[in-house]
Formats: sequence, structure tokens, C-alpha cells
Amino acid sequence: MARRWVHKDVARRYFVPEAVVRRIYAAVQTAKKQGLHGGHYADCVERHVGRKLVGNEFSVSAEAKEHLGYSPPGGYSGSPEPKGICKSPPRWSADHPKARTASEIASTANAVIKLAIQSESNRPYGGRLDPKDRDLVLHAADELDVAADLYEEARAKVRAGTLRERAEIARRGNYMMLAHYD
Repeated sequence: MARRWVHKDVARRYFVPEAVVRRIYAAVQTAKKQGLHGGHYADCVERHVGRKLVGNEFSVSAEAKEHLGYSPPGGYSGSPEPKGICKSPPRWSADHPKARTASEIASTANAVIKLAIQSESNRPYGGRLDPKDRDLVLHAADELDVAADLYEEARAKVRAGTLRERAEIARRGNYMMLAHYD
């Protein structure tokens, strides 16, 4: 007998916001109806959530697939073309001036975050950042938000959402997740 899916319970079990659990489950249902495979399936879920998945959200996606009895093969080949809300939006151009500027800003901010987290001065504090490095990370988070705004103007919504999530993780001070979520 299949377990009953309760969004609130899944959200509590995986420490993921309930709204994100709902969007992931809806995306998996839609992907199953359309018979989407690996790559198109992943794209559909990312567009529903509005960014790349992070942390336990992958586990929520896997559990939703299992609950719905959906095990598509991997890769893009042989997969039907997505329709409706899973259809790919028009491609944004990496040559768009705002996208280039956003890429440069995000690259610099991510480098600052990486250096601040890995700096020698942080080791004696047991994973905590000293105030100077924390200020650098917070400033880099603001820069990530600026880059996200520019990406949105260049119609790169998933990339913008991913940068916003990374900025929020930096502001919360979850440096372990930040180090793994590039």
C-alpha cells in the first residue's frame, strides 16, 4: 500500500519550505503526465521552483517520483518535447549585455565568498567567520542580488533565482551549504 503524500510532513522531514515541496510535487506530476525524461524532467522541476534545487530538495524530488511511481530514464535523448507549463521558454542570450555584466558580478561575488569561507583565519573559530570575513560575505550576497536583477532583465529567470537563493543562504550564515552550492 502506498503511503499518503502530505506536503507539510515531507517539508518537516526534509527541512524544506512547504511551498517548495508543493512546487516540486506539482512539477513531478506534470513531468509524469508528459512522460519527460532526465534532462527535460530536471528543467521542468527547476522552472517550477524558479531556481536550481539545493540540499534536501533533491531528496524531495526523488521521494515525489517514488510516490507517483515515476522512474524515467536519464538524459535528453528519446524524451518527448515538453509541452504547456514545462515547455522551455525562449533561450536567453549569454551575449546580452546585462547577462555578461551579471555573469561578471556573480563570478566576482562567488570568488569572494569562496575565499572568505576557505581563509586560514576562519579555522580557529570552528567554522565561524570572523567579523571582517562575515562582512565580505554579506557584501557579496548583495552583489549576487544585483546580478540576479540583471539576469532577470536578460530573461534568465532560473539563473536569477539560483543567485537569489545563494545570497539568502549567505545572509543566513549557512557556510557549509554555501560551500557546496555553487
